[in-house]
Amino acid sequence: KHRGGTAQGAVFMPDDFSILQPDTSYVLKKDSVLQIIWSNANGATWYWLDISIDYWYEDTLGEEDEYEFWMDTIIYDTVLTYDKNRFFPPYVDSITEGGDGVINIWACNGPIILPGSEGNIFDDGYGFFRAINQPGERNFYVGLPVKSRKPSASPNKKLNRLRNDRLAPISNRNRQGKAPTLCENITRKLHP
Repeated sequence: KHRGGTAQGAVFMPDDFSILQPDTSYVLKKDSVLQIIWSNANGATWYWLDISIDYWYEDTLGEEDEYEFWMDTIIYDTVLTYDKNRFFPPYVDSITEGGDGVINIWACNGPIILPGSEGNIFDDGYGFFRAINQPGERNFYVGLPVKSRKPSASPNKKLNRLRNDRLAPISNRNRQGKAPTLCENITRKLHP
């Protein structure tokens, strides 16, 4: 009720449901697909799925970088399969440090808000009214399980490489053919 009259709308609260796959020990590898399966939530007319993934990789040119992926989608079924190329583009040569994946699924009842959608609030009001149930997120591993992971030196390695490249021209190499370290460059500049 409001000063202008009475607005009304009705939805059903979706029941609880469970994410069945992947389980929390699942490791998404470079050559595998990701299949997400959850139980049906009675009263749900659609589901909203959100997924995020991150990992460190070496590309086909030998450079190391971090890959981050986030996507949400609306689905009417309880199964969604992602092809391996969705998470591992062709330029990813190898995973250098495992990462994490997170899945969130919401069971929804009420209209989806899309261009041209009609609301479900009537009489002396208008708009969209929905009921949403989320049982909790599901985490999984990407590349390597936690037990197999080594502490990452990736950001420091990359920073040192950038420093060395900036301070040492290609013609200025040490005896082993490697670029001098930052300390060698500073010493060289102070004591030529």
